[in-house]
Amino acid sequence: MFLAVFCALRGNFPALQAILDALDARGIETVFNAGNTAGAYPWPNETIALLRERNIPTVQGTDDRATARLLRTSEQLLRKMPPETRHALEWTHAHTASANIEWLGTLPKARKFTIEGIPILLCHAAPTSAREPLTRDTPLEVFERQREAAEAQLILCGGSSPPFARTIEDTLFVCPGSATAPKEARFAIIDTETVPWSAAFHEVPYDYERVQRRLEETGLTPNQP
Repeated sequence: MFLAVFCALRGNFPALQAILDALDARGIETVFNAGNTAGAYPWPNETIALLRERNIPTVQGTDDRATARLLRTSEQLLRKMPPETRHALEWTHAHTASANIEWLGTLPKARKFTIEGIPILLCHAAPTSAREPLTRDTPLEVFERQREAAEAQLILCGGSSPPFARTIEDTLFVCPGSATAPKEARFAIIDTETVPWSAAFHEVPYDYERVQRRLEETGLTPNQP
């Protein structure tokens, strides 16, 4: 089986289009989104609509939660944010349809699947915490604890910009890294037909000039990975 995962689109619709076109060309139909669907780029509604149209399993990222809960965020907390972060959060909330705000707010933090007999966990960061991402430098003992908590053989996680794949006993952890970078969109493809299972990381070009023009119009300045 071949399957794909991406993370941290953050409202970058052209990047999502490029990723899905690349996956369609490879004939990969099983695709997952590990969160942070909105929150920085100026196409939250288009991004959400395409994900829902394609029925791509998605979990809630920290940016998604912050966008959905903006009206419940205290002014004191907002003042502590970097100005560009606050502007992105407020802009995204103001320009995201109410139904999509509700969708972001009700996304689960983790989802479990069994496909071709393989138990899979999709989560935004670590299986036990959406706010504590795993990275390529996370100590072995942490991965071991997360493996035990997840009870899955394939763990697809987001929350970390540098991509990584790590095998712990019979479990493969895969983080695709942020989907959005200057001029290229990123995703990972997992191959469970090989022994051991493997993950390959890919980058495809997208219309970044279109993104730049729209960013200038909106005043958004997303941090790059």
